[in-house]
Amino acid sequence: MKAKSIKGDSPQEIQSALQQSMADGFRPTLAIVFISVKQERKSICEILGNEGVDIVAATSSGELIDGYQGEGSIGFLLKTAGDPDALIMFPCQGREIAFGSYMSDEIDRLKKMWNAPMIGLFSFGEIGRGADGKYDFYNMTCSLAMLKENEN
Repeated sequence: MKAKSIKGDSPQEIQSALQQSMADGFRPTLAIVFISVKQERKSICEILGNEGVDIVAATSSGELIDGYQGEGSIGFLLKTAGDPDALIMFPCQGREIAFGSYMSDEIDRLKKMWNAPMIGLFSFGEIGRGADGKYDFYNMTCSLAMLKENEN
């Protein structure tokens, strides 16, 4: 799998780290983002969108990036995309409350549909691309990141 992780404490630091990660020709198509609720989500979405990188994200109250524990920061896992070998699920905590025991049915169906190993966590808000192609902050949704081993 071709993947890199980056971190920063501001959109400017993320912009710089992203450019540095791409200096060797690496062109990510997907960013899995854990972003503090204190950060500017729209700025981060714009930075990634300008590079043609899709986003799966969750807001957080503490970020772990390559052994670094941050608070109020932004952590990314950047990778190239394809058919999934693994899944990371980010359902909203409110869905678990609203669905109750049916939440496990949704998880089971997604796992069966993609037939790949899956992990995840309940979040308090999800960031993703809407039908209009723009990234936004959502609530009561489920984001699913699909990971694929690069065969080149």
